[in-house]
Order: sequence, then C-alpha cells, then structure tokens
Amino acid sequence: MERISLSGEDSVRFVNSLFRPTIEEAMRHDSYINAINKNIVIRHSDEGFEANVTDLDLSFLDGISQD
Repeated sequence: MERISLSGEDSVRFVNSLFRPTIEEAMRHDSYINAINKNIVIRHSDEGFEANVTDLDLSFLDGISQD
C-alpha cells in the first residue's frame, strides 16, 4: 500500500469533505452507506457473528497463494 500525501489547498478540501461536507458530498456519502446497508447483513449467532454479503468482488483473492 502506498502513502498519499496532501498539502496546501488539497489537504484543506479533504478535511472539509470529512468534517464539513457539501450537500453533494453528503449525498454521495449517504449513497455509499445505503449500498453497504443493503449489501451486508450481520447477525449474532451461537458461535459469534454471521455475515451475509451480496455483490462482493473477491477477484483480488485469485492471485493469493493458499499455502
């Protein structure tokens, strides 16, 4: 994983998008949260927790060795 460094106005915009989002940013955040809520269901079970996840792309695991 690489590090991303922001400076100047870029860092100000990034922080503002988290703490003081515009209406458009807030709506975009809401759509992300709604998609997560729609696609992930977590239930408590006798063995801990059980998660059902739909539309989960695990294709990145194809390149990982199972050793």
